[in-house]
Amino acid sequence: DKNNIYFNGINIKFLNGIELKDKDLKNIGENYFRNKNNIYIVTDSDIDNEFWIYKLNLSSDLLDFKVISKDYFINNGIGYYKTDQIGKIDEKTFKIIRDKYSKDKNNIYFENKIIKNVDKNTFEILGYDYSRDRNNVYYRDKIYLNFIPKEIQVIDKIFLVTDDKVYFKSDKKSEIEKDSFAQAGHLPHSLWSFYCQRLGAFW
Repeated sequence: DKNNIYFNGINIKFLNGIELKDKDLKNIGENYFRNKNNIYIVTDSDIDNEFWIYKLNLSSDLLDFKVISKDYFINNGIGYYKTDQIGKIDEKTFKIIRDKYSKDKNNIYFENKIIKNVDKNTFEILGYDYSRDRNNVYYRDKIYLNFIPKEIQVIDKIFLVTDDKVYFKSDKKSEIEKDSFAQAGHLPHSLWSFYCQRLGAFW
């Protein structure tokens, strides 16, 4: 209408100096819009049934802007994850592996970060921000375990379970013995409560 812009039938709120006069916004794919001078991305807000629209800070020519998916785009050979710059990528081989993970002929990326020293031929996503190759287990873009356990799985979205230990999903590695962990039972609440108690955390 004359006072609002809508996305998926929901009113878009405006931020970062975008004024209602920018009603010339045109959708260029997925959740990306543009007008004569700028390109914008529409994202979820913290409020139900509302979206925010942000102007992308792109200093280079906008004519080479390519939408890859709702989370990825390329502008003049530079890859982006949402609003964060990945860096120079190989456009011909760039592809999305799975949510948050992408790759080209040179690197594998988690969100906008390179997973360094990863073996591309044996890389495998375990789920919930964990991955592995033949040498290491990774959490996000960092090496989490510098060895490969005989058994490995992710349970209840937050626990990395190996043949003898259990690790909690975190940038700071914490572990307990698997035999002790198993005594807690199998309910997510019980597992989390037991894990916190063993680490001396208050529950």
